[in-house]
Amino acid sequence: MNTKMIKQVKLGSVGCKRLMLNSLQVWPFVEAEQDYLKFYTDSEATVTFNYSLASSSTSVRKRPVYFIVSNDGVNWGDPVGLTATAGQKTFTISKDNSLYVKSCYSEELSFRSMNKPDPDNTSIGMVYNDRCTISTSGGNIYIDGDIKYLSGVDEMTNDENYQYCYYGMFKNCKNLVKGPSLSHSVLAPYCYSYMFDGCTGLTLAPSLYITDAAYSCCDHMFNGCIGLTDVQNIDLTAYLAEYCFASMFYGCSSLVKGPIFGSGIADYCYASMFLGCSSLESVELPSFTLEEGCYRYMLYGCENLSYIKMLANVGLNKTDCLTNWTNGVNETGTFVKSKWASDWNVTGVNGIPVGWTIKTE
Repeated sequence: MNTKMIKQVKLGSVGCKRLMLNSLQVWPFVEAEQDYLKFYTDSEATVTFNYSLASSSTSVRKRPVYFIVSNDGVNWGDPVGLTATAGQKTFTISKDNSLYVKSCYSEELSFRSMNKPDPDNTSIGMVYNDRCTISTSGGNIYIDGDIKYLSGVDEMTNDENYQYCYYGMFKNCKNLVKGPSLSHSVLAPYCYSYMFDGCTGLTLAPSLYITDAAYSCCDHMFNGCIGLTDVQNIDLTAYLAEYCFASMFYGCSSLVKGPIFGSGIADYCYASMFLGCSSLESVELPSFTLEEGCYRYMLYGCENLSYIKMLANVGLNKTDCLTNWTNGVNETGTFVKSKWASDWNVTGVNGIPVGWTIKTE
């Protein structure tokens, strides 16, 4: 049999096509996922990488942090190092010149090394993790790519090796409009805490699908992000932990639609979550159980809120679970409660808002 075969391989990708003329086979062509972050702007801006000491203690380990940069995403330079004494590196970008950054992917030459125990001083607790933060100025800045390619952390685990991993990374980047993708589904304590705190220009929250939360993992994550209006691309149907999403959207005054909630619950998990979100219209909380402090101050100051579905029928008297949770909401609205909670009729700021229509489901 005379079989002719044509092959096409595109360098730099993970896909190829294969065509055999006598018996057709097709290998679908798939572009490789970019393994870097791309910073770009519509005018001119600066991006600064900062070595951030978590503590002023002299016992804190001060390992260098390294990453590599490129002007085109193809040709990469030598590692750029940040240390406790030389802790800043600034890059200028423009409409025609973007910045490409990625981890060195080395255990000792990457962001990852900052979140590993120090073999020379095992007595130093992980609470002293040093880290890298990013500051920006100038025109609007957009970021493409997944944050894991900057940190070198492909998968996190819920332990001290990864806690504080991205803590405050983009804090007060007021001209950041679009942040990086966040693909981690298992989180570590404080890993995303304050990550976008004060990013007033952020209009699109990164998609999140979290399966395993951790202590304070997203605490104040979007604190003061007044440009956010819709975060329904954030899925919180996770195994929860104490304080995991506390104050997550604190002060997001333009937020109209919140994230997707699951049935999980934990002590103080959603405390102050939407405090000061004056544009929020509705919230649906499917958990059948409450825990200590879980909804404490959650909806405080949400003056436009006129619809709450809260289906809990167990734990409604847990300590602090509903303290001031509806203080300051709209004077009229609809409250949907569980048909199994017929004997729960608490009204006021610690229960069902006064003057609201009550329905059961």
